[in-house]
Amino acid sequence: EDIKNPLSIFSQNWNFNVVENTEAPELYSRKAIYFFTVFCSVFFGGTLMFINLRKLKNKQGQIVVAIYSILYGVISLAILDKFERNTIMTMLVSMIGSLPLYNFFWQKYVGLKTEYRKKSILAPLIISLVLLGLFAVVILTNIEAFK
Repeated sequence: EDIKNPLSIFSQNWNFNVVENTEAPELYSRKAIYFFTVFCSVFFGGTLMFINLRKLKNKQGQIVVAIYSILYGVISLAILDKFERNTIMTMLVSMIGSLPLYNFFWQKYVGLKTEYRKKSILAPLIISLVLLGLFAVVILTNIEAFK
């Protein structure tokens, strides 16, 4: 069995239990959840995990992941507002928030032995790029307004 320590981010075997079997559920991978959480937000990564749990018909997991993602997002924004905003601090907070999503919640609600096919990240990638573009426009517009 090819399972590594789930707390070891950099020595992850991200592809364990990924199969080609068309009968296996199609889920967003742990790697996709991690990277979308770090680069977009815990809310975004939580949404991918929520979609996985919905596919697996795990209502309890959906509720827990939704509550966690919203609470962590609100609390992390409140904490980040106390400090000077910078990318490194924001990514660090997101990295910490990603740990329960791709480790604890995956283990508890998806299962480390669940075989799955990787779901394409194209749709979430397009959505995240559009949202990023909208945020950039809002930020640039507000900066221009204060000049």
